[in-house]
Amino acid sequence: MGSLALLFLLLTGTAAADPWEHVAVDNHSSYPALGKLDSTYVLVYSKRVEEGRNLFLRYSKDGLNWSLERRLTRFMGTDYQPSLLVDRRGSCWLAFTRKSPEKQDYDVFLTTSQDCHNWTEPVPFVQTHTNDWYPYLYQDSAGTYWLLLSRNVVDDRGRVNSAIFYTRSKDGVQWEELNQVTRALGAVFPRMVEHRGYYLLFFSAFTGNWENLSRINEHNLFVMRSEDGIRWSKGAQISRIPAGKYVLYLDADTDEEGRVWVAYTSNEGINEEVYLFSSRDGVSWSLPERVTRNAEYIASLREPYGFKCDQKSLLIDGKKFIIAYSCAISPDEAPMFVAVGTPQYEDTTYIVANFSIDMRPAKDEFSGEPRDTSGYVAAILAAALVAVLVLLYHR
Repeated sequence: MGSLALLFLLLTGTAAADPWEHVAVDNHSSYPALGKLDSTYVLVYSKRVEEGRNLFLRYSKDGLNWSLERRLTRFMGTDYQPSLLVDRRGSCWLAFTRKSPEKQDYDVFLTTSQDCHNWTEPVPFVQTHTNDWYPYLYQDSAGTYWLLLSRNVVDDRGRVNSAIFYTRSKDGVQWEELNQVTRALGAVFPRMVEHRGYYLLFFSAFTGNWENLSRINEHNLFVMRSEDGIRWSKGAQISRIPAGKYVLYLDADTDEEGRVWVAYTSNEGINEEVYLFSSRDGVSWSLPERVTRNAEYIASLREPYGFKCDQKSLLIDGKKFIIAYSCAISPDEAPMFVAVGTPQYEDTTYIVANFSIDMRPAKDEFSGEPRDTSGYVAAILAAALVAVLVLLYHR
């Protein structure tokens, strides 16, 4: 029996006791992003192609049965780290990271669609001479669009490290200049939700030791909050893991009762697993629930081995929770899974957010010069309008 088949049986064979149903969607795919347009779930992900890595799409009515893939980009290089937003008007926005073979750094590109099927040609949204990556699109209750990303800047010791930035737009056409939220402290994977009059900004940040090889990948999960999206509080660490372990690859969402949920990957056990925990107030967080069953799979092997398992997207639709993640089980099998279920969490306090860590940038910290984005976004919207008119004309 192949490793993928065995893992699939372990994931699905305890359906009576396990609230999560896992389905393998594709192979050698990663960086999934989930969205919902009307009654259809949309899944965007990066996949190996002959030219490098490009983006693909699939669609589903239930989160478990997915359509055949559709290729979204055709690029001689790397397209990955997509973020999908379906806005309040039903328009689809997709930001992603692109690496050209002739460039040494990463840029953020953007494309839009009126139906999540027919997309405009991707155009550069943030281009600089440093790495701009891990973009995240969000729209708040006032209709304001947000783009958050991680950018390499120079830290207070003169070393290049990553910080969280954001830009906002009232109409999706004219965007503010990029604003720096954190110092250059190895901050990646920004995610945002609104909760009880606050914006909550989640991210992973480096907490290890560059001089200690056992701790060079150590990251923990942090949150900052803001009432206006401009002035941000100090940070709070909301993960508790042993030294040398890490929390990465997070996503956040709120349920219909206003509870905040964060899904993340951690290797706090014997292997990387996907976990999920929540908070009613953004301060007291529940005990994390393990969603994947990688430890059980490893224990079933004659020759046990560890493997990567990266979670990338969380979507809450009523009582249904959908988590997309990928696992590098072997060189030949690197499936992307979608888990659908309902959390069986215990509403007991696992950790309390203590907003006392000053992660905010110093006034003189170098942040680079963002390229003006307004012209590109206006061009995208114009192209989207033309595409819609053409589509209606040929119906």
